[in-house]
Amino acid sequence: MPRVRPMLLLLFALLPPLLVGCRQDDASAAAEARRLGDYDLSAELYMRAALGATCPRKGDLLVSKAEALELGEAQTAAMEALNTAIRSCPEHRHALWSRAQRLAALGQRDAALEDLELIRRSHPDAAALFSELSMEAEAERAMRSRSHSKIVELRRLLDTEAAERRLTDRAGTQLARRVPVPATLKYRVEQSVRSPKEFSMEWEETLSFRGDPSSNDYLLVRSLEVPPLPSDLPTYFRLQMANQRLPMRFDVDGRGKVTDARWLRNGPERGVRPSMLAPEIEAALKRRRLFEPGGDGLRGPGDRWRGEDTRIVDARPVELEYTAEALGWVELQGIRTLHLRFSLKGEGYSAEEELWIHPSTAVPVRRITKARYDVQGHRGSGVDRWDETRRASLISISGVN
Repeated sequence: MPRVRPMLLLLFALLPPLLVGCRQDDASAAAEARRLGDYDLSAELYMRAALGATCPRKGDLLVSKAEALELGEAQTAAMEALNTAIRSCPEHRHALWSRAQRLAALGQRDAALEDLELIRRSHPDAAALFSELSMEAEAERAMRSRSHSKIVELRRLLDTEAAERRLTDRAGTQLARRVPVPATLKYRVEQSVRSPKEFSMEWEETLSFRGDPSSNDYLLVRSLEVPPLPSDLPTYFRLQMANQRLPMRFDVDGRGKVTDARWLRNGPERGVRPSMLAPEIEAALKRRRLFEPGGDGLRGPGDRWRGEDTRIVDARPVELEYTAEALGWVELQGIRTLHLRFSLKGEGYSAEEELWIHPSTAVPVRRITKARYDVQGHRGSGVDRWDETRRASLISISGVN
């Protein structure tokens, strides 16, 4: 004989009218089932009670069904019950208020505002939530507008043919802690290697910052347009560049931490992979956010500071310490930039780096890195000392690709 839940036996004993379909008793039984923690049964009984009811009672019962489903952690079904309540009783204030609260909690502010607009003059709490969500929406619209205007202004200023001009201004400035989103930056990269073999390469690198300007979280999508590699290049360089034509996606939180690193689309699980480069990407983002602007965000010519960085060498992260100095203001490619210089040192790695940054957007206009580092030779043939210079110059800025 199938086992019958004790609570059902209790309900059948205490509520015999349930067996003959009395709708009012369905509602009482539903309340009892909810009290005893059987939320599925409670939702089912509230639905049965609602079938024979008229508005506004029908709406009340469907809202109670939604509350039971929510207690049972059936969130999607709870929202469907509220939708049914509002379709059945379009002016049911409690149903509209309940749905508006849930929509707001899910981040669907515009939909919540539509419900609140219908009841904000008649429901005691709806006006306050409507005002709060409206102010949030206005603040986000303003932030999106500011973010967009900064990128539009930077794009207007960018002139790749403009002569470089050193400025005499010594004022400090508030440096942005991250590139505004959404924005796509494209750089021309020139790499010149002197050791272990002399060669040079050029490619284009695209950095696409994607997200909502009002959110601290965002995505960084990185891809390289690398020409075919000559067959006589060192093995280490060929392996380093192998998969970097494919777009890589890095999820970044409000502290600059990479919370996930994966291919934007399908990519190989061998060779260079997003997870391998994540420590270097994270260090660059956190360095900009935590160290370069300083505690109050202000930097100016003559300022010096220290910090930490990470570079990927021979497929492993190398922890670095650096000293930095702001040298002065330079008009570069038509853009007023703050010229920064860094000395970086770590195990088997040293570099001198210069960075020209547009202060109000944190967009680097030019970066020059002269690095020396050790790499284990191919098939255990000793250690190679790499001596290279990499120069990246901003060539275009636009919206998200």
